Amino acid sequence: MLQTKSFSRRLSDAEWSPTRPGVFFIAKSDGTVDIWDLLDRTHAPILTQSIGVHKLTHLNYKIHSRKENKKNYSKKSTHSREIEKYFIILANHQLLAIGDSIGTLHIMEVPWALRRNVPSEYEGVKAYFERETERRDYCKQRWDFREEEKRELERQAALKAGVKHIWFIIVSLCWYIEILIWF
Repeated sequence: MLQTKSFSRRLSDAEWSPTRPGVFFIAKSDGTVDIWDLLDRTHAPILTQSIGVHKLTHLNYKIHSRKENKKNYSKKSTHSREIEKYFIILANHQLLAIGDSIGTLHIMEVPWALRRNVPSEYEGVKAYFERETERRDYCKQRWDFREEEKRELERQAALKAGVKHIWFIIVSLCWYIEILIWF
């Protein structure tokens, strides 16, 4: 469906956005995360974020909602007001947890533009994948047609070469017979 140029670094993990069907994140071995938005650009990531110098090994997406915060950290809880304030700040935010090869956990807040619902995004992404499926099928049909055409040209060339070869043998035999007749 989606094919890009080869990456110079190995890809180690990927994660789709839970709120945006056209957005996904790819962790790479050079310590960067590529962020793709299929509605904006399909041939390259819209952003490459450097996380660290070590190979990234894991991505995990987490959505914090006000309901979840109220349920888990209500005022009846024994947690201090500071902790409650912290989780109220996180309300309606999306976090991307990123692990690297030496065991460091990096937390990245996903920007608002990459987490907000875009009207008709699902339909747009679905249409994109349908177009790409049709294009891939068309390309495969053309490839098969061209391969068959190439085989047919090679077969015709072999036949012509065979006819020329037979003609050369007949002419050579006639010449040889003519020489024998002269002697």
